[in-house]
Amino acid sequence: MVRYSSVTRVHEACSLVGEHCFALQIIHKSHAQDAGTTARPASCANRTTGQFRGCKVQEKYICRVSPKDEKTCAVQKRPFAQHAPHPSINRIYHTRPHPFPNPCIGKSRAATRTIVPRGSSIFTSREPGKKGRADMTDILEIEARCASLKEKLGKKVAIVGHHYQKDSVIKFCDHVGDSLELIQKIPALDARYIIFCGVSFMGETAAMLAREDQKILLPAAASSPRTVNMPSAAQLEKTLATLKEHGHNFIPLVYVNSSVELKALTGRMGGAMCTSSNLRRMLQWAFKKSAHVLFVPDQNLGRNTARQMGLKDEDVAILKTCEDGIDLSVEQPLDRHLLLWPGYCSIHEAYTPAMLNDMRFQHPGCRIIVHSEARPEVVALADAAGPTSFLIREAAETARTGKANVLVIGTELNLVDRLNKKHMNHCTVLPLLKSDTQYDTSAIVKPEELLASLEAIDNGTATGVELTAGEREDAAPCVTRMLFACGATNPR
Repeated sequence: MVRYSSVTRVHEACSLVGEHCFALQIIHKSHAQDAGTTARPASCANRTTGQFRGCKVQEKYICRVSPKDEKTCAVQKRPFAQHAPHPSINRIYHTRPHPFPNPCIGKSRAATRTIVPRGSSIFTSREPGKKGRADMTDILEIEARCASLKEKLGKKVAIVGHHYQKDSVIKFCDHVGDSLELIQKIPALDARYIIFCGVSFMGETAAMLAREDQKILLPAAASSPRTVNMPSAAQLEKTLATLKEHGHNFIPLVYVNSSVELKALTGRMGGAMCTSSNLRRMLQWAFKKSAHVLFVPDQNLGRNTARQMGLKDEDVAILKTCEDGIDLSVEQPLDRHLLLWPGYCSIHEAYTPAMLNDMRFQHPGCRIIVHSEARPEVVALADAAGPTSFLIREAAETARTGKANVLVIGTELNLVDRLNKKHMNHCTVLPLLKSDTQYDTSAIVKPEELLASLEAIDNGTATGVELTAGEREDAAPCVTRMLFACGATNPR
């Protein structure tokens, strides 16, 4: 017996496959306990259980019925005897539910979207004829294989994961943290293989700190950050040259989620890397070396941190850029103490002041915290703002002290969902924006990808992140300067 919602339209699952119709019996929730053994009359209709934005939510239950059962088919509205015999269904999976409001109500869809007969894969493609997402027949089998290999490999492998990963991957991680926390962990790891569940640029940074006999593996090797308007190394080099021509020697600070080429250039120019957790400290470090600092690429993080430090708005400017670096066709204040590259995080840029006002109207007395990569006008309206590690601490503090019954967090949805599950007995944690765009898909590692990395280590075919000698030589100082500034005593 499997519980279904009208979001997936149970009656659409009961469709003809060749000459046969899957036999599904729709029954009441009150019949759930004996649904697996007793077929209820087809007259047992669904029942309305609640509403969501004006749409009625209907709970339905499905159970197997014998091919010999003569009761009326719930969809075809005629006795089973009038069509071909109904094969038994041993497994029915609720795969990907459609969000409200359901635009597909009244339209038919392929049965492969909602039901999986015995022997088929739960990763069946939503569209007939398209390849499924994995070769394994069951996610539980993938997770069991991951657990078995991890135990077999023992101390030979270490798995680290960013907070934005899904629970299905986080459960296998030896270390979980934000960008700074994970980078600081790398020099202390003794494992020969380090699987880094995060964006590729962070994996490259880890490779700079790893020993020569260690390998950094990226399960999702093609992943890249969600930053919009990331400059190329050539753009940054031309920008620094233009600023120098105007009589200003700028120290570059580059965000952790940037390419190894950007880090190498920054290292050669005497600059350093930073994260959202330590940008304030790194700005203080840079201002001790020069009166002018260029931060690349997140303008929102730069403006918010500058205000926290007490810098005046007239001391900060956002560059207008082009393919050749600075756009010299327009007049720009290039003499400011802090210049910001006009990039931003696509997830956190989406928040607006209206969203905060709506949440306070819907949940009076709620507490709203947002990531420091959000717009300054959003940060100004929030109760607090900070990096990922700050948001996690605030959620724990709210749950412990009862600051609010509802905590609204503006950041990536996987993290918000995890915090809600963790603290649900003490407070409700809600996302500021519930949308597919709020998932950091660029960094998400799938369980089957993690399994592939573990299998490669086990069979001796694992290949790690590769850096050229020049990249490692130039980029490593960019990273180690940050670690020294943050108190590290022995960064590799």
